[in-house]
Amino acid sequence: SEERLILAYGATEAAAVMTRLDDLVAFLAANPQLGVSLEIINVSDAPVIDGLFDTWDGEPCSYEKANEVAGAITGLILDLEDTLPAGGAIKNVVLVGTDEMIPFFRQVDGSRDANASTLAGAFEPGSAGWGAALSETFLTNDGYGDRDPVPWIGDQLFVPEIAVGRLIETPADIIRSIDTCLDPATGCLLDPGTALSTGYDFLTDVGEAIADVEDEIITPALADRLISEDWTATDFGNAVEAAPAFMSLNAHFSPDVALAADLATTYTVTSFQGSGTDLFNGFVISVGCNAGLNLPDTTYGAGATRVDWSQAFAEQGASVWIGNTSYGIGHKDAIALTELLNLLTVEGIASGLSVGQAQWYAKQVYFSQLGLYSVYDYKAMQEMSLYGLPWMRLGTPSGTIDLPGPPRVTSTASPAFGGVDSTTLTFDVAFDDVVLEDDVDPTDPLDPDNRGTYKSVAATSEVTEAGSGLVTALDEANAPQVTANRPIVPKTTVDVTMPGWTAKGAVLRSLSTFDEPGFDPVVARMMTDLSGNEFEPGLAGNPFPDVFLNVTDYVAPDGSPGQNLAIIPGQFFEAEDGTGVMRTFTGFDV
Repeated sequence: SEERLILAYGATEAAAVMTRLDDLVAFLAANPQLGVSLEIINVSDAPVIDGLFDTWDGEPCSYEKANEVAGAITGLILDLEDTLPAGGAIKNVVLVGTDEMIPFFRQVDGSRDANASTLAGAFEPGSAGWGAALSETFLTNDGYGDRDPVPWIGDQLFVPEIAVGRLIETPADIIRSIDTCLDPATGCLLDPGTALSTGYDFLTDVGEAIADVEDEIITPALADRLISEDWTATDFGNAVEAAPAFMSLNAHFSPDVALAADLATTYTVTSFQGSGTDLFNGFVISVGCNAGLNLPDTTYGAGATRVDWSQAFAEQGASVWIGNTSYGIGHKDAIALTELLNLLTVEGIASGLSVGQAQWYAKQVYFSQLGLYSVYDYKAMQEMSLYGLPWMRLGTPSGTIDLPGPPRVTSTASPAFGGVDSTTLTFDVAFDDVVLEDDVDPTDPLDPDNRGTYKSVAATSEVTEAGSGLVTALDEANAPQVTANRPIVPKTTVDVTMPGWTAKGAVLRSLSTFDEPGFDPVVARMMTDLSGNEFEPGLAGNPFPDVFLNVTDYVAPDGSPGQNLAIIPGQFFEAEDGTGVMRTFTGFDV
């Protein structure tokens, strides 16, 4: 909105932004090898949207009014798509400015732990950010990239299939972000030459996993790893200020502070700015709580000036920054939720996708491989936000990895079951025991000896497709089902996409089981705080789960539709002593 840029920064600075956007349009037109053409939509030119902005300005605390503006702008974007030649589609959306320029969508935060409302006390009463937090909503850009949201408990879940990036905060910051693409030294490509991954506490596993992917990107060099339980803010500062080109910062965050692994020292935005670090054309991603929450200075009071991580990375020249607009969520005992989304995003980038593609495809993969959903999945998927130009990608990585996703298993369909076109999959499943020691509190009365055990689908498991006889290993998609406050149970996912066919459902046709009594399960703890402060919940008392098959839709990076079948081949029955019976499905037909 040029008009709102003028109101906030004056006509001269607003004009400079519009001029640089025109430069970007011309640059992309002159470089067709990048595969991006750009059209500018000035929402100030739409009277309806101007009216909605006026209404929101009169009620800045209303998340509904903010969503009306965001929804109308999304309508403009999709209207533009309707004017494209047959087969044309919008692949990237760039939002220019902070929340007061182009509002984030507000999504209701149904999480009990670390609800977005806990941030309200840090904001100026009456500001739009205060209203969003007080209304128990978190911010997301995903609505701008979703043509068909998923219905969700009286609301909607955005699972985007269009890459969305946001340029923030001041005109100078916005211009600097654009210049990382225009600079002849970059060619609008990221430099994968050096990398860093950090981690501690429950973020150790994702830190190591992402570092392994970074090693592939920058081969033969290796990523720097700051992963232990004792590194300090000085260690963190030294690592970040060395300006690695590709950084995964896994730590406890606030919008302008990072907590070191020693739990005693902090690294602040002020320290980072004072270092003068040049992150030109760098990539940064973090699982940290509120690390990606960018709000205008007015959120903190009249005349306030507060720089958050999002603005600081833009100021220091980073091309792309991906962070959470609310509390990042993980798990001590598995890579789950925000951790998994970060890992999938980095894997997508390493496979050759643009950063925006990698982010939205990570959300597609995440959503389509779950057997069950919770409010924590809803939040983790939508809070992860990208700042920068979403078509940026790695230039010349020395190594690449496969695109994340489960194995495809179906090839034919025939009316072989109940007169309905179908195919049969026969699963032969083995399981691994993952035993967890009680490293939180050995005196915990809920579990004095150990944390328990969960089952995962072993890499030796196979599925056979009846029509073709094709046998496929299940070793690519065997992450367990992690559902808040429920036992962790095994899960596997297969891709059941068949061109010309649409799967409408799945049924268990036969089943062989094995019961293991006296089983002490691991109950999933959703982590936002230190693991030492969050103890294992008690059991809920009901058999879990009661649904074992979930057919899901997804969109592939090339825009083609696909379908997955997520399977939970196990069920836990609680006994009175805190243990129970773990039933596993060792063989079954679907």
